[in-house]
Amino acid sequence: MNPATPLALLAELTHRCPLQCPYCSNPVELERASNELSTAEWKRVIDEAAALGVLQIHFSGGEPTSRRDLVELVAHARASGLYTNLITAGVLLDAAKLKALVEAGLDHVQLSFQDSEAEGGDRIGGYKGGHVRKLELARLVREAAPAAPPQGTPPLMVAGGIGPDNVTAALTESGAWGVDVSSGVESAPGIKDIALMERLVARVKEGIEQ
Repeated sequence: MNPATPLALLAELTHRCPLQCPYCSNPVELERASNELSTAEWKRVIDEAAALGVLQIHFSGGEPTSRRDLVELVAHARASGLYTNLITAGVLLDAAKLKALVEAGLDHVQLSFQDSEAEGGDRIGGYKGGHVRKLELARLVREAAPAAPPQGTPPLMVAGGIGPDNVTAALTESGAWGVDVSSGVESAPGIKDIALMERLVARVKEGIEQ
Protein backbone atom coordinates (compact mmCIF):
# COMPACT_ATOMS: atom_id res chain seq x y z
CA MET A 1 0.00 0.00 0.00
CA ASN A 2 1.22 3.49 -0.84
CA PRO A 3 2.17 5.38 2.38
CA ALA A 4 0.11 8.30 1.13
CA THR A 5 -3.06 6.19 0.85
CA PRO A 6 -5.73 7.14 3.40
CA LEU A 7 -6.54 4.28 5.75
CA ALA A 8 -10.17 5.20 6.40
CA LEU A 9 -13.14 6.96 4.87
CA LEU A 10 -15.51 8.96 7.07
CA ALA A 11 -18.82 8.74 5.22
CA GLU A 12 -21.19 11.43 6.49
CA LEU A 13 -24.30 9.97 4.92
CA THR A 14 -26.73 12.60 6.19
CA HIS A 15 -27.13 15.64 8.39
CA ARG A 16 -30.47 14.38 9.69
CA CYS A 17 -30.45 13.46 13.39
CA PRO A 18 -33.14 13.06 16.07
CA LEU A 19 -30.79 14.52 18.69
CA GLN A 20 -30.04 18.22 19.17
CA CYS A 21 -26.68 18.20 20.96
CA PRO A 22 -25.38 21.79 21.30
CA TYR A 23 -21.76 20.70 20.70
CA CYS A 24 -22.50 18.79 17.47
CA SER A 25 -19.95 19.11 14.69
CA ASN A 26 -22.64 19.35 12.01
CA PRO A 27 -22.41 22.61 10.04
CA VAL A 28 -24.89 25.38 10.72
CA GLU A 29 -26.29 25.14 7.19
CA LEU A 30 -27.58 21.55 7.16
CA GLU A 31 -28.13 19.79 3.86
CA ARG A 32 -31.68 18.63 3.22
CA ALA A 33 -32.37 14.96 2.62
CA SER A 34 -33.09 15.75 -1.03
CA ASN A 35 -29.50 17.00 -1.43
CA GLU A 36 -27.83 13.90 0.03
CA LEU A 37 -25.83 11.57 -2.17
CA SER A 38 -27.96 8.77 -3.56
CA THR A 39 -27.40 5.08 -2.89
CA ALA A 40 -25.69 4.68 -6.26
CA GLU A 41 -23.45 7.68 -5.62
CA TRP A 42 -22.37 6.37 -2.22
CA LYS A 43 -21.65 2.96 -3.74
CA ARG A 44 -19.42 4.67 -6.30
CA VAL A 45 -17.62 6.52 -3.50
CA ILE A 46 -17.11 3.21 -1.65
CA ASP A 47 -15.75 1.57 -4.79
CA GLU A 48 -13.36 4.45 -5.41
CA ALA A 49 -12.18 4.38 -1.79
CA ALA A 50 -11.49 0.65 -1.97
CA ALA A 51 -9.62 1.12 -5.26
CA LEU A 52 -7.43 3.75 -3.56
CA GLY A 53 -6.50 1.25 -0.88
CA VAL A 54 -8.75 2.50 1.92
CA LEU A 55 -9.23 -0.21 4.57
CA GLN A 56 -12.04 1.12 6.76
CA ILE A 57 -15.29 2.99 6.34
CA HIS A 58 -16.99 4.83 9.18
CA PHE A 59 -20.69 5.48 8.54
CA SER A 60 -21.58 8.72 10.26
CA GLY A 61 -23.80 11.77 10.01
CA GLY A 62 -25.91 13.32 11.39
CA GLU A 63 -27.46 10.02 12.29
CA PRO A 64 -26.57 7.39 9.64
CA THR A 65 -29.44 5.13 10.67
CA SER A 66 -31.78 7.79 9.28
CA ARG A 67 -30.83 6.46 5.84
CA ARG A 68 -33.13 3.72 4.57
CA ASP A 69 -30.30 2.30 2.44
CA LEU A 70 -27.81 1.88 5.30
CA VAL A 71 -27.97 -1.93 5.25
CA GLU A 72 -27.36 -1.89 1.49
CA LEU A 73 -24.38 0.43 1.87
CA VAL A 74 -22.87 -1.69 4.66
CA ALA A 75 -23.25 -4.80 2.50
CA HIS A 76 -21.61 -3.03 -0.45
CA ALA A 77 -18.71 -1.86 1.71
CA ARG A 78 -18.20 -5.39 3.05
CA ALA A 79 -18.27 -6.79 -0.51
CA SER A 80 -15.61 -4.20 -1.41
CA GLY A 81 -13.37 -5.54 1.34
CA LEU A 82 -13.75 -2.63 3.77
CA TYR A 83 -13.94 -2.88 7.55
CA THR A 84 -17.26 -1.26 8.52
CA ASN A 85 -17.93 0.91 11.55
CA LEU A 86 -21.26 2.52 12.48
CA ILE A 87 -21.10 5.79 14.44
CA THR A 88 -24.57 6.21 15.90
CA ALA A 89 -26.67 7.86 18.58
CA GLY A 90 -28.49 4.54 18.78
CA VAL A 91 -32.00 5.83 19.36
CA LEU A 92 -33.36 4.73 15.96
CA LEU A 93 -32.01 1.16 16.11
CA ASP A 94 -33.88 -1.87 17.41
CA ALA A 95 -33.08 -5.58 17.47
CA ALA A 96 -34.36 -6.23 13.94
CA LYS A 97 -32.44 -3.34 12.39
CA LEU A 98 -29.25 -4.28 14.22
CA LYS A 99 -29.60 -7.89 13.08
CA ALA A 100 -29.94 -6.75 9.46
CA LEU A 101 -26.81 -4.62 9.75
CA VAL A 102 -24.80 -7.45 11.33
CA GLU A 103 -25.91 -9.85 8.62
CA ALA A 104 -24.91 -7.27 6.00
CA GLY A 105 -21.36 -7.35 7.39
CA LEU A 106 -21.19 -4.63 10.07
CA ASP A 107 -17.92 -5.01 12.00
CA HIS A 108 -18.12 -2.37 14.71
CA VAL A 109 -20.58 -0.07 16.51
CA GLN A 110 -19.59 3.24 18.05
CA LEU A 111 -22.41 4.40 20.33
CA SER A 112 -22.51 7.98 21.60
CA PHE A 113 -23.59 8.96 25.11
CA GLN A 114 -24.21 12.55 26.17
CA ASP A 115 -23.92 11.88 29.91
CA SER A 116 -23.50 9.01 32.37
CA GLU A 117 -27.05 9.51 33.69
CA ALA A 118 -30.39 9.65 31.93
CA GLU A 119 -31.42 13.12 33.08
CA GLY A 120 -28.29 14.82 31.81
CA GLY A 121 -28.07 12.72 28.66
CA ASP A 122 -31.65 13.40 27.63
CA ARG A 123 -31.29 17.11 28.37
CA ILE A 124 -28.07 17.52 26.38
CA GLY A 125 -29.33 15.45 23.46
CA GLY A 126 -32.79 17.00 23.49
CA TYR A 127 -34.33 13.52 23.18
CA LYS A 128 -36.53 12.23 25.99
CA GLY A 129 -35.83 8.58 26.75
CA GLY A 130 -32.72 8.58 24.58
CA HIS A 131 -30.33 7.44 27.31
CA VAL A 132 -32.40 4.35 28.07
CA ARG A 133 -32.56 3.48 24.38
CA LYS A 134 -28.78 3.79 24.11
CA LEU A 135 -28.32 1.37 27.01
CA GLU A 136 -30.71 -1.05 25.34
CA LEU A 137 -28.80 -0.89 22.06
CA ALA A 138 -25.55 -1.59 23.90
CA ARG A 139 -27.16 -4.72 25.34
CA LEU A 140 -28.43 -5.75 21.91
CA VAL A 141 -24.95 -5.44 20.40
CA ARG A 142 -23.54 -7.62 23.17
CA GLU A 143 -26.29 -10.20 22.73
CA ALA A 144 -26.07 -10.34 18.92
CA ALA A 145 -23.55 -13.19 18.90
CA PRO A 146 -25.99 -16.12 18.36
CA ALA A 147 -27.51 -14.42 15.30
CA ALA A 148 -24.25 -13.03 13.97
CA PRO A 149 -22.50 -14.32 10.83
CA PRO A 150 -19.06 -16.00 11.04
CA GLN A 151 -17.18 -12.77 11.68
CA GLY A 152 -18.87 -12.64 15.12
CA THR A 153 -20.48 -9.88 17.12
CA PRO A 154 -19.49 -6.31 16.25
CA PRO A 155 -17.22 -4.87 18.98
CA LEU A 156 -18.85 -2.00 20.85
CA MET A 157 -17.32 1.37 21.63
CA VAL A 158 -19.14 3.71 23.99
CA ALA A 159 -18.03 7.31 23.63
CA GLY A 160 -19.35 10.68 24.59
CA GLY A 161 -19.28 13.89 26.55
CA ILE A 162 -19.82 13.00 30.21
CA GLY A 163 -21.55 15.54 32.41
CA PRO A 164 -21.54 19.35 32.30
CA ASP A 165 -17.74 19.48 31.92
CA ASN A 166 -18.10 17.58 28.62
CA VAL A 167 -15.37 15.09 29.57
CA THR A 168 -14.71 12.79 26.61
CA ALA A 169 -14.66 9.10 27.54
CA ALA A 170 -14.53 5.90 25.55
CA LEU A 171 -14.96 2.22 26.32
CA THR A 172 -14.01 -0.54 23.89
CA GLU A 173 -15.48 -3.98 24.29
CA SER A 174 -13.46 -6.97 23.10
CA GLY A 175 -15.30 -10.26 23.46
CA ALA A 176 -16.68 -10.15 26.98
CA TRP A 177 -17.51 -6.87 28.69
CA GLY A 178 -14.07 -6.67 30.30
CA VAL A 179 -12.75 -3.16 29.92
CA ASP A 180 -9.48 -1.51 30.84
CA VAL A 181 -11.06 1.84 31.59
CA SER A 182 -7.79 3.70 32.00
CA SER A 183 -6.77 2.92 28.42
CA GLY A 184 -10.11 4.11 27.05
CA VAL A 185 -10.33 7.55 28.62
CA GLU A 186 -9.32 10.84 27.04
CA SER A 187 -9.48 14.19 28.76
CA ALA A 188 -11.01 17.33 27.35
CA PRO A 189 -8.82 20.46 27.46
CA GLY A 190 -8.28 21.54 31.05
CA ILE A 191 -9.59 18.31 32.61
CA LYS A 192 -6.84 16.52 34.54
CA ASP A 193 -8.69 14.35 37.05
CA ILE A 194 -8.40 10.91 35.40
CA ALA A 195 -9.78 9.19 38.53
CA LEU A 196 -12.98 11.23 38.21
CA MET A 197 -13.31 10.33 34.54
CA GLU A 198 -12.86 6.65 35.32
CA ARG A 199 -15.67 6.83 37.90
CA LEU A 200 -17.96 8.53 35.39
CA VAL A 201 -17.20 5.96 32.71
CA ALA A 202 -17.76 3.15 35.22
CA ARG A 203 -21.26 4.51 35.84
CA VAL A 204 -22.06 4.20 32.14
CA LYS A 205 -20.72 0.65 32.18
CA GLU A 206 -22.82 -0.25 35.24
CA GLY A 207 -25.93 1.11 33.55
CA ILE A 208 -25.33 -1.07 30.48
CA GLU A 209 -24.76 -4.19 32.57
CA GLN A 210 -27.98 -3.83 34.58
